[in-house]
Amino acid sequence: MCKDLYRFIMLLMLAAFIFLLGGCNSIPIPEEKSNYVGTWEGVGFHLTISDDGSVDYRRVNGNYTKTVTGPVKNFEGDDFVVGVFFITTTFEVQQPPYKEGDEWLMVVDGVELIKVAGPII
Repeated sequence: MCKDLYRFIMLLMLAAFIFLLGGCNSIPIPEEKSNYVGTWEGVGFHLTISDDGSVDYRRVNGNYTKTVTGPVKNFEGDDFVVGVFFITTTFEVQQPPYKEGDEWLMVVDGVELIKVAGPII
């Protein structure tokens, strides 16, 4: 009885692990959104979007820090959704990347960001 329960739990954990690995795949950034790729910074805000669709985000607001690391699931207009399965974060893009003078800017979640690294289109 104990061996059967142990085997069942191990199989369940293995299945969950495989299921999670399958859901971790990011989508490559589509060509029409390639100007999103790079490292963006603003006041208390750091966002890196890789061309393979991985995202690293950190936002500090007073004593509160939020971090998100994961794959881009999809784009919804200018916004993009990051996460795995039902655990997602939607980044609301008020102003998609645009060039002003020599700098690339973008407004995400109400914060103006400047591109500090990455491809310059």
